[in-house]
Amino acid sequence: MKIPVFATIGGSFRFFWNHRVQFYYLALPPVVLLAILFAMAGSDWSLPPKLNQPHTFKMLETPDAETIWRSVSGLGAFMIMVIVFPLYSVAWHRSYLIQNEQGTIGSCYRWRWRHWSFLWSMIKISLILLPVFLVGGLFTSFLVAAFPPVAILLMPILIIFVFICYGRFSLWLPAAAVDHKMTLQQVLALTR
Repeated sequence: MKIPVFATIGGSFRFFWNHRVQFYYLALPPVVLLAILFAMAGSDWSLPPKLNQPHTFKMLETPDAETIWRSVSGLGAFMIMVIVFPLYSVAWHRSYLIQNEQGTIGSCYRWRWRHWSFLWSMIKISLILLPVFLVGGLFTSFLVAAFPPVAILLMPILIIFVFICYGRFSLWLPAAAVDHKMTLQQVLALTR
């Protein structure tokens, strides 16, 4: 069975436009929460340094309160993002793929087994693409040093290859959102 790619893309954009208000209600809470957390994590809470005070650099400095705050708050914001992204994504996938399912915004943000499955699918895709990034990046880096014009031509090819690989493997994500198990062979067969 072949997937009608362009018809699917067109249908998903039409669905988004027809359900844009639901999308805003679904996306607004996590976007606002994450924006606040990342702003707090990245903000500079310290006073400006004195201009005439010399600074000495030490090999092993004890982290100050600001460094600890940034590290802990950045890690906390990242962990919340890791939790919120599957919640939001599963809800949006399910609203598109199972259109007669009745659910509230609150019920969309309750963690269930399908969210674990979705998160695991995201991790699988990342682990599969990691060697492509590493090998392709190293190969391109060596080519930049040896043959810059060839490397400039190969970089877009590598980027397109990564997008194609991600596009093929990303079929795991909607399958996980609707509680459907797919093997790698099934994903590759459907995306030929």
